[in-house]
Amino acid sequence: MDVREFLASIINSLAWPAAVALVALLFRRELRGLLTRGLKRIKAGPFEAEWAEASAAVQATIRALPPSPIQKDAARISTIPGEPAKTIVMRHALLIQRLAQAVIGKCGPQDPDTDPLNLIDVAAREGLIDDTTRESLRGLTIMRNLAMRDPLNVTEDKAEDYVLLADGAQFAMNHWLSKYKPQ
Repeated sequence: MDVREFLASIINSLAWPAAVALVALLFRRELRGLLTRGLKRIKAGPFEAEWAEASAAVQATIRALPPSPIQKDAARISTIPGEPAKTIVMRHALLIQRLAQAVIGKCGPQDPDTDPLNLIDVAAREGLIDDTTRESLRGLTIMRNLAMRDPLNVTEDKAEDYVLLADGAQFAMNHWLSKYKPQ
């Protein structure tokens, strides 16, 4: 290693610490104010800090947001006390009802006794949902069928998990359905 390589190596090693020191020097008043105002937590490597003021502001903003329609539906459905199988059936009904409305809007009236799996396939074939959403909805329908066949085997935890999965599928379905513009 010659002198030039050695100097380049030293400069390269000192570049970030020098840049941080320069920024700290230039913004020392602002940094002093930040560090003395409600610092809740600090971590050294890699640097991390949390201010109580910012944390409280974010939490207040989140609490002030109105619940989405999905959250309202899921909250209403997930509170059927002592009836986890009914929770699953009702949450599934919300999904299929929304999908049926979109299919009717694009394809016209459907047979009211159409199996949900067939309805899901029609929605995918018509381009209302993508294949991943189709598979999610089919899986949720199969889970609903299992809950209907053996309601005593459905626990509150299973129902809560189902509602969370249904919320995710509803979000994806709404995303795809929002792209469809009825004629």
